Amino acid sequence: MSNKKNFKGNPTAFFISEQEPAAPEPARAASVADFENIPLPIGYKIVQESKTRRIQLLLRPSVYEVLKRVCDDEGLSVNQKINQIIEAYLTAQEGE
Repeated sequence: MSNKKNFKGNPTAFFISEQEPAAPEPARAASVADFENIPLPIGYKIVQESKTRRIQLLLRPSVYEVLKRVCDDEGLSVNQKINQIIEAYLTAQEGE
């Protein structure tokens, strides 16, 4: 007599699945290095620093209308123009 167990034909085998294949690695985000050899359109620049700080700025309506007109003439948003003005001011202050 053999004391060895035989698991062939065991009904529980129907409920046991085979090992699932490994999940594919998630795609990585593109970085600036991925695009170093691609020529940029004229006037386009890569900004390294992300703009994540927010402030609330209150302007007189007349000042805003003039600023908006200037921005429209230059093809900029009000936010871009305000950033340019502040950066120019801070650069000038560092030079003093």
